[in-house]
Amino acid sequence: MLEADAKNLALRSHLAELLCRAGRHEEALEQARLVLEQKPDDVACLGYAAVSAEALGQQERAASYFRLRDALSGASRGAQRAAAPTVTPPSLSLNPEEFE
Repeated sequence: MLEADAKNLALRSHLAELLCRAGRHEEALEQARLVLEQKPDDVACLGYAAVSAEALGQQERAASYFRLRDALSGASRGAQRAAAPTVTPPSLSLNPEEFE
């Protein structure tokens, strides 16, 4: 589907989110990069790129993406990490009720 509409930025952004949440950070970073080439002010993709770069050990790159995202969204320094997308796969989430 993406090949049929390669310029569908909304679809690429959503794919970057899903890949990021699944822990597939190299792929997520690539999809986010493709979106950001066309739409450099896409705050959500900047967040996915930041989280993915950080997970891949690319700290300087991650910091740059976080700074851009925060500047565009107006987020305060203390709130920047709280606003980052959650990347813990659902299968790893713990439900406290399971332990009762």
